[in-house]
Amino acid sequence: MAERTDVTIVGGGVIGLTTALELADAGRTVCVIERGDFGQEASWAGAGMLRPANLEQAKTVEQRLRGYSFQMWPGHTARLKERTGIDPCFERCGSLVFGEFEHEAEELAAEGIEATVIDSERIRELVPGADGSISRALEVPAHAQLRNPRLLQSLLAACEGAGVMLKPRTIVTGGKREGDRIVELTTEAGSIASATYVIAAGAWSASLPDPLRVPLPIKPMRGQIALLKTEERSFRPCLHEGDAYLVPRADGRVLIGSTVEDAGFHKINTAKSVAWLLDSAKSLIPSLANAEVERTWAGLRPGSPDGLPFLGKAPEHNNLVLACGHFRWGLEWSPVTAKIIIAIIEGGEPPIDMTGLEVDRPLPREWVRK
Repeated sequence: MAERTDVTIVGGGVIGLTTALELADAGRTVCVIERGDFGQEASWAGAGMLRPANLEQAKTVEQRLRGYSFQMWPGHTARLKERTGIDPCFERCGSLVFGEFEHEAEELAAEGIEATVIDSERIRELVPGADGSISRALEVPAHAQLRNPRLLQSLLAACEGAGVMLKPRTIVTGGKREGDRIVELTTEAGSIASATYVIAAGAWSASLPDPLRVPLPIKPMRGQIALLKTEERSFRPCLHEGDAYLVPRADGRVLIGSTVEDAGFHKINTAKSVAWLLDSAKSLIPSLANAEVERTWAGLRPGSPDGLPFLGKAPEHNNLVLACGHFRWGLEWSPVTAKIIIAIIEGGEPPIDMTGLEVDRPLPREWVRK
């Protein structure tokens, strides 16, 4: 006999877990099915950077997603810490942008976000080990970061405490559909029947079996990262130059990212990309040449043609909701995504204008890679 819940979420990354917790706190019974271990794909693999935003001056859908989430992060992480005892390590660390930053400076100014061009003296005040040839940078004080693994640990603990039914290492094998409604899902461990189903399966969202199969233009976009270990933290802001970034952790580790590669589901590190990551770090802070390379890893981002998620009911389905295709920004946009999905399920008003997030919106031919 099938287990029963109000909502079943397929995908146990940051989007699925955040949505499950919000639903459980609203009094809904929820099940989350994850093909592997919870939060071990793109949610875990990313850098945990949170770009600054200003919702009041948001003009694009990306700015609305970023703006609503950015104002939620301090309270969201504080509540998770209080609730579970696990600190996601949210901090406003600031950032420095090197190289050609004029366009970014214009965009930040248009959003009303503080950003200042600084000289070599200020650079070395913030980053004592910065390369001597760097003479100017763009300082963005509001930039923030958190620790992905700790956020996911706190979300998982909070979901457990809220009574969410968690099914790790569980593969969806099929199900039953009656008309425009899914009435049951089958897994290797049994069946589950729910009033609503949500797809939040990241890069695997377009690869699910019937009745969850939806023709979505989502594909994996590989990102490779390296982690250095130093004795202590020597700089506080995140550093950006071109496609490369450095994220300093409080314990002295420095995360270096990241590539964007259309490489299918091959979640591997390559010598060429790891060399580029290390060279990028050394070009900004030469002393990192002597740091220990603690580990490298790769993650699979759920790419979409325009880099934006699909949020809404699936075509020809009355009780199947899509929450997928967030590309690089799933963690950053997870707070607002959860609010949107709950509004869709309950027939309420979404927290932001949804224009540009429609499941059936026109899409560009060339895929976004930034």
